[in-house]
Order: sequence, then C-alpha cells, then structure tokens
Amino acid sequence: MKYLAILTASLALLIPSINAQQPSSLPVPASPIPSKTAEASAFFYDSSATSSEVEVFLIIAISGIAGTVLLWRRYADLESQRKLTHETIRLMVEKGIPIPPEMFADRSSLRLGVINITTSLGFLAFCLISHDEIWRQLWGAGVIGLAIGIGYIVVWKKSNGNPS
Repeated sequence: MKYLAILTASLALLIPSINAQQPSSLPVPASPIPSKTAEASAFFYDSSATSSEVEVFLIIAISGIAGTVLLWRRYADLESQRKLTHETIRLMVEKGIPIPPEMFADRSSLRLGVINITTSLGFLAFCLISHDEIWRQLWGAGVIGLAIGIGYIVVWKKSNGNPS
C-alpha cells in the first residue's frame, strides 16, 4: 500500500505540470538533424493529444505499473510464507512431532467464495442503482459472480466435512 500511495502522490504532482504545458507550445529543437528525424521530432512535440487524453493515459499507465508492483509483492510474500510452512513441516518430521491436520486445512475456497460474493453484491447494487440503462442491463454478470462465490463456499464446506 505504501508503494501505491507514493505512485498516486507522484501522479498528483505530475498532472498539474502537464496542464501547464500545452503540447503545441513546446519548441522544436533547432539542430543539424537530417530532415526525416526533424519531421519525427516535430511530430512528437506537436502531437494532437489533448491534456485530458494525456492525463487518462498517465492514470492508466501508473495504475498498471502500481498494480504490477503490488501483485509482484503479494506473490513474493505468498512464496516466502509457503517456504516457511514447508520448513516448519520438515523440522517437525525430523524431530518426530506429529503434524496437526489444521496445517493442511484449505481456507482458500472460503476466502475466494467470500470475495466473489461481496464483489458481486457490490456490482449488483451498482448496476441496479445506476441511472444509465447500459449498466442496468449488466446485472446478470453480478449474478454469475454470486453463483461462483456460493459454489466456492459449498466446496469449502464439503471439503472440511461440515454438514451442508
């Protein structure tokens, strides 16, 4: 989360400077460059992109980079947790300590079920409350996610031996 805050703050500082500089006001550097390179250079300085298009591009690009960094950090944390669990099990086996079955309990189905259900309920609420007709027609996508979440919870209950 710290990385996302830093990227968001840098984006907030970058956007006002883009608004201050209009693409057409940037000078084309005068240098002894061959004509094709000069035309390419002029193209990049005199683009027809408006400042709002540039802002949208920057928001999408920085969000994509931040998401990639966060996913990479999450994967690294999960990998270190998995290695630590395997090391603990190995040491328990070496010392002859019985391994409790709770160490192998699968909680991922419950977690995925809860995430799918809550996300789908939020999407359903958004679609049904929205005043735009296009969003109101997409409520079925929320029902699909809700059904998948319920399926994950059923799998979790069945795998743990709990009565259904």
